[in-house]
Amino acid sequence: MIMLPQVWDNLRANKLRSFLTMFGIIWGIVSIVILSALGEGFQRGNETVLRELGRNILIIRNGRTSMQAGGERAGRPVRLEFDDVLALKRDSKLLEDVSPELMKGSLRVKSAFNSASLQMSGVWPVYQKIRTIEVDRGRLLSEADNQDARRVVVIGYEAARQLFADRDPVRRAVSAEFHPLHHHRKGPKKGSGFELHRRR
Repeated sequence: MIMLPQVWDNLRANKLRSFLTMFGIIWGIVSIVILSALGEGFQRGNETVLRELGRNILIIRNGRTSMQAGGERAGRPVRLEFDDVLALKRDSKLLEDVSPELMKGSLRVKSAFNSASLQMSGVWPVYQKIRTIEVDRGRLLSEADNQDARRVVVIGYEAARQLFADRDPVRRAVSAEFHPLHHHRKGPKKGSGFELHRRR
């Protein structure tokens, strides 16, 4: 108990040094808390972005050879064909799901209310599972849509806003370069090759 009055006397005698010491301790604790919160927030944001990209996926795109092989020069273009998708689906034992993705950018899309230049992708319905795509209204593409070659489309949040403003876009028609499509669903706010889903 004798120490407490002595400590108090020392603190009062050296006010500036005591203040700076306490300020340093408080600043250190606050800095650690802030850095921990930033690290946790960054990790959660990263997980969200990766979840939107898809789980356990492999994407194969057209490209060029990086080395000379089999008498062919390096830098030779490699083009993927639809038969490659079918071969992967048929022969691969490590892939759970496979979907082609045929993309076309700057496609002129029109609704009864507006038009926009958008990117469009042609995919198989399983692509939605691979890329964890969800819709907030309507429904996703189905195997029946694919088998019957129905002209239906899932559009994203920004595209729906551009084409329909505040109107409900579900079951309204849009046309892409003179091909009428029936829009049956609206996707959430998300952003050419194969999409592959590896077995767990």
